[in-house]
Amino acid sequence: MTLTTVDLDFILPLLYSGAMAKRSTCLKIKAPAKVNLFLNVFRKRPDGYHELHSILQMISLYDEITFEPVRRGMTLASLSGDLPTDGRNLIIQAARRLAREAGVNPGIRMTLKKNIPIGAGLGGGSSNAAATLVALNRLWGLGYSRDELARIGQKLGSDVPFFLYGPAAFVAGRGEKVMPCVFEGDRWLVLINPGFEVSTRWVYQHLPVHRLEVVSPMCNPTGLEKSWLTNIPENIKIQNSGKLKVRYDDLCLHNDLECVTEPQYPVVRVMKDCLQSAGSEGVLMSGSGPTVFGVFEKRISAFQAATKLRREHPDWKVWAVKGLRRAPF
Repeated sequence: MTLTTVDLDFILPLLYSGAMAKRSTCLKIKAPAKVNLFLNVFRKRPDGYHELHSILQMISLYDEITFEPVRRGMTLASLSGDLPTDGRNLIIQAARRLAREAGVNPGIRMTLKKNIPIGAGLGGGSSNAAATLVALNRLWGLGYSRDELARIGQKLGSDVPFFLYGPAAFVAGRGEKVMPCVFEGDRWLVLINPGFEVSTRWVYQHLPVHRLEVVSPMCNPTGLEKSWLTNIPENIKIQNSGKLKVRYDDLCLHNDLECVTEPQYPVVRVMKDCLQSAGSEGVLMSGSGPTVFGVFEKRISAFQAATKLRREHPDWKVWAVKGLRRAPF
């Protein structure tokens, strides 16, 4: 059996053009993290989720997943410590849901190398689930479209549809309504994670009461038609192609969830202050936290800041990453 390692910028055309050699029976995919460049949260929906508006961008911090067809069984192994590898893991959940949806029962052995921290606000679990849907759709010859995979994936996690349409997008609803974005210009990000997890469920449960009464201007969208985009933020423009155009210089970094996470975990404020002192253009917590990021125009500035922060705070996890311009799968 031949193991083929498929690089980021090569995987997409291989997956969907059928160009992968027939002898190649394994896939290795890199699943990226994301950051929320802004996140507005509105009142709770009847299904228990909150309406939200957000711009998300994939970044160059990746988990790696290998998919190897076998005769029978569906297993997951982790190379990264004590991660659950049973039905609690979104990779297993995605594989099972896709097999059930397609009415198939093929064998698959999956191996995860985890680099994205868990419970960090970086969407690692959802990215893993999306990568699994794409890989197994190909390996099992199912032929599902991205829209069909997104329909399956939205039941696994609110960020899964985004990872099927990235590398950047404006999202609404609970995250299932996705409109791809094109960013004008490039930026580098420095991420800091303090080394502990924050429960997304806990953060949403502790939102201030006044947030629960705010009605989203898009609370009843029926799809990605023009009416769905009537009330997008002023700093987002619609191109002739139908995609949204966003300028980094016009972005107002904001996250409604900071008002919950930051008071509970004061280190979030400390990390943001350190990034500002290191010269970032702007700082923000991603998702429900606790990871924060600073925006840098130049690569050298980002790497210098990351080096300085690692030296001064060896207990923190620090990465210098780039916002992706191309979806990796």
